[in-house]
Formats: sequence, C-alpha cells, structure tokens
Amino acid sequence: MTEKAQDIPAFGFQLRPILCALLAPEISFSDVLKSVADTFNFPPSKINVAAPAGTKNTFHNNFQVALSWLKNSGLVEEVRRPRPGNPKKTYAALSLTPAGKKAWASNTLPPMPDKLANRDLATELRKVPQKKKVARSARGLAPVKRVKRANVLGAEAAIIEGIQRMEHERLHGLWIQNVLRLGDPGQAFKHGAANRIVEAVEQEWKRRLPHIRKHPEYFTWPSTEADGGGDGFEIGKVPSEGMLGYLEYRVGRTNGLPEGARRAILDRVVTGTLPIYWSLEYYEQWSDPGSAARLQKLAETIAAFARNAKRRRRSALSDAIAEWESDLVYLKKKHYLTRFRFGWPSTL
Repeated sequence: MTEKAQDIPAFGFQLRPILCALLAPEISFSDVLKSVADTFNFPPSKINVAAPAGTKNTFHNNFQVALSWLKNSGLVEEVRRPRPGNPKKTYAALSLTPAGKKAWASNTLPPMPDKLANRDLATELRKVPQKKKVARSARGLAPVKRVKRANVLGAEAAIIEGIQRMEHERLHGLWIQNVLRLGDPGQAFKHGAANRIVEAVEQEWKRRLPHIRKHPEYFTWPSTEADGGGDGFEIGKVPSEGMLGYLEYRVGRTNGLPEGARRAILDRVVTGTLPIYWSLEYYEQWSDPGSAARLQKLAETIAAFARNAKRRRRSALSDAIAEWESDLVYLKKKHYLTRFRFGWPSTL
C-alpha cells in the first residue's frame, strides 16, 4: 500500500467509530459518515477521492463496507423515516440493535470472515462507467425512452415495509417488475431480493382476499395516491384482457417477452397467489395455488390461444404459436408429468 493509501482509514478501523456515532437515536447515513470522518479528522473534500487514483480505496467506500458488515452482522439496523418538514419523502435512519449496543459496551465485535478481513480496496480497481448508447427504434428514428427503476437491492426493506399501504394497481406493477427480474439471467444478483418482494406482494394479496370474498361488491374509486392499507381494494374494472394478459404474459414477434420472462410469470401463476382481477367470480375460476385445477386452467388458456391463432392462418402469428406451444411443453414437463393426471390440452 502507498503512503497516500495509508492516509485513508481502512474499513476495519471504522467499525468502532460507526458504533459510537450510532449511540444517537436514528441518525441519517450522511450524518454517520460525517461523524466518522470527524473522528479521523478526515477532510470532507477528500471523502470520495481515491488513493491510489483509479482504485476503490476512498474513505466513503471503506465506510460503506464497514457499515454493510455491521448491518449483516445484526449490529446495525436501517429503517425508512419521513423527512422533517417534508413527510412525503423519507430517509434511511440508522440505529444500533440490542446486539450492537452490547458490542459497543463490551468493545467486542463478531469475528469477520477471512475473505473480508483481508480485503484491501487499494488493490481493487474502480470500474469506469461506459457511456450508454441511446436505444433507437427499428427504423432508427426517434430514441426509445428507458424506464428508470429503483435499485431493488438498496430499497428492498423499504419496499416490503410499504406493501400493506399500496393500492392494488401498485402491487400489480411491483409484482410484474420483480417477476420479470426473476426471468432475466443477467439480473441474477437481484433474484434473491426480487423473489422476496414477489412473495411479499402475493402474501398481501392473500391477506386482502377474505375481505373481498366477504364484500365482493366493494371496491375503492381509482386513485393515483397510495391508500392507507384500509378495507377497500380497487377491483371493479371491466377487463380488456384475461388474467395472463393482466400479468403481462406476451408472446410473438412484436411485443413478446423473452422465454425466461414468460416462464417466470407462468411459474408464479402455477404456484403463487394471483391478484384479484375483474371480479371475484372470474378470480375463483383460477382455483388454488399449486392445484391441478389452477394448472389445468392455465394450460387450457394457452392451448386455446394457439388453436385460435392457427384458425386465422396468418404467417405473422407463427412466432406466437411456436412460443405458446413451447411454453406448454415447459409447463407439462415441470409442473404436470410427475404430479397430475388430468387430460393435457392439445393445440390442434
């Protein structure tokens, strides 16, 4: 390590100062960072300056590694709190857990894994972000707008905490966003968080179901604001598509999803709790999660899509037909052959 690198306190030396800073109740990330920097008389202007240049060795990065380990060890917890003076926005409030207070009082920390303890950010090169190319339409005319999405890894706890307060359509969008992540191999590092969010959404749908069954005629007027998790749920919409369309299952050359995304949706349809859509009577047609009736309804729906497309005899539908039939083969192998005996539908 160079002399300049030695001027930056490694993350191991920042653990105790972080615990000390968190003796104050529910302090923000930036305030903890500032307090720890003050402990080392480290100039604020250099907190994000790497030494040696081009490496990950900054005061800020070492702080983040230390804080992350303390949270993973159960010594520090993070919750979202309304900002003073602006309750519509929240901030990450950090505090010590009972185990963290005990560690501070006894001046003892859990053993750190060798791989982490031996890590030296001064030897790790910083990745230089590449300039992204603007995606364009097939004709090369207007640029395609990219949808900016939240970092699921950093926001998982806050997302799950707010699920009971979300209106029905927000839950629907959150489910789709994270199921599509599960179907994308390129986002494998997010699969754990995405799966937990999907399960939390489905658990909320399940929680609301008894009330809807008791009051099938009741629904709230559509709103752009999140509800308070009360008794009303927005279910009174006239359907423009079936359950699979509502869950964004799409095939074909123009708007079709990749194979992994389609099958991630299908797997959740087979095994998970579905959202209330259109009416209770329509919802009940999909039966219970994991049941033969649920799988049969799904298989017969897809087979009917393929049969109807074949009757139209349009070459433009050939891709869609092939994908429907491929997905039926997938469902049969994964969910049907070893468990059920009902007649598997045909696309002929």
